[in-house]
Amino acid sequence: MKAIKRSDFLGHLAVASTAAAVALGVFLRFYRLDWQSLWVDEIHTLGPALHASSLGDAFWNYINLAPSPPLYYLFIMAWTKVVGFSDWTLRLPSAVIGAVTIPIFWAGLSRTFDRPTTLVAVILMALSWPAIFYSQELRGYAAVLLFTTWAAVTWMAILEDFAGSRNSDWAQMTVASLLASMTHPFGFILSAFQFLYLFVVANSKRTHRVRSIVLGAVPVAAYAAWLSVNLVGIDWVLGKQNMYERPGLGFLVDVGAFLFHHPIPAVLSAVIPLALGAVAYARRLRVAIGLCHLSDPVIYLPFMLAAPFAFAFLVAQVQPFLYSRYLIPFLPFIFAFIAVVLSARPWRDRATPVLLAFALATTSLFWILRDYYEVDKEQVRELGRYVRTVVGPNDAIVTGCETKAPFECALGPGRRTDADWSKYLYYLNYESLPSLTMIPDVFHDQTELDTLFDLYRRDGKERVILMGSRRGFGYIEDALPHIKARGYACEVKQFHSAAVALCPLS
Repeated sequence: MKAIKRSDFLGHLAVASTAAAVALGVFLRFYRLDWQSLWVDEIHTLGPALHASSLGDAFWNYINLAPSPPLYYLFIMAWTKVVGFSDWTLRLPSAVIGAVTIPIFWAGLSRTFDRPTTLVAVILMALSWPAIFYSQELRGYAAVLLFTTWAAVTWMAILEDFAGSRNSDWAQMTVASLLASMTHPFGFILSAFQFLYLFVVANSKRTHRVRSIVLGAVPVAAYAAWLSVNLVGIDWVLGKQNMYERPGLGFLVDVGAFLFHHPIPAVLSAVIPLALGAVAYARRLRVAIGLCHLSDPVIYLPFMLAAPFAFAFLVAQVQPFLYSRYLIPFLPFIFAFIAVVLSARPWRDRATPVLLAFALATTSLFWILRDYYEVDKEQVRELGRYVRTVVGPNDAIVTGCETKAPFECALGPGRRTDADWSKYLYYLNYESLPSLTMIPDVFHDQTELDTLFDLYRRDGKERVILMGSRRGFGYIEDALPHIKARGYACEVKQFHSAAVALCPLS
């Protein structure tokens, strides 16, 4: 009787621990949502809503130049029409989406796995470093994680009872895959491999073959249609101006840093759980392979981790297109896999792996959060506030801008405005957006900067306010030595990696 009571107590404690992890994870997705100013990639996402004169202008001069499909950009355009422009409201959808992903993961996994396995995976998702981090960014990563999570848990439910799978599950799988594919390229890649796996299972079981082909063609057709209008963007991103590098074996270190941020959370959240369950999992895997049981998660989870990644990695050797953060759609498969491996061990009490996962994941937060709540991005918001405070009627504002095609440091219909320059436009006009009344002059190199200084002196300007970053082409770090060499004494004020120089012309 005492053993039963102890088991019940631990079971309730496991559920309570999972609920606590979910509550903490939701809180962290909203906590200090506007702690740092928008960085250049977030401004790039905002560009169509901020600068485009029409939907067509936004699509052809901003969205189709992006490497990601258009769904999130179009959503942000609509969102800003409702809530306006502020760092907090712009990031709010990502936080809400990140919070909603957790219960969807929980509900979906509970259809396929036992309670301990489900709860372990949910704890890992709730307290995941990338899931929290990208729930606080004006980017499409939280959205693609939501859609791939929805698709993943529905896909697992289909595999659990393939012959008797529900029509509604196939419909959900198709819709979720379509949304994932229209949000990010890796949403499409994972969707393609999921439907490929469904076809292999269908062929082995001699059922649902036509369904798996026809429904799998839906995201493929949608993504192909997007590529047909995205050719200019592909040429820009992957052509001679390619911003990607060919990944080597060192990329695996980048993947680890993306997933866990720090070596200690990697050991706590992944290495220890995998080591504890490895022997028992290996036995299950041998049995499943021997029976060719493709619907067993011990087979399909490692497939979904290895096959799409290997495909992307090999393609990137020929055509680089890969950043570690693009792997965020893998998270539901990663956490489900860790949970399956850990739960494979014959634990004395079924609640033990859940309580262990909770202890390991919450401890990992120490190394994650101590770095996350340090200023990392350029504090352009504070820089913009300061410039608005000190600028006078006879001052000139200047910032560097690299004017390589197809982006320009200019405004107007049909302009493909540079995101780096747009940071300063956004924060200089923060209280009057989307109107842009304070527009700095730009320089491309030292010759153009000299021309501006000479022009300002002839026009009787009293001071030049040079704003920008300490890094990058034509910005503060490069410009100040040249300005000082010409005899101008500038007062410099730092805002983390952003800076402003006040340069009197007299």
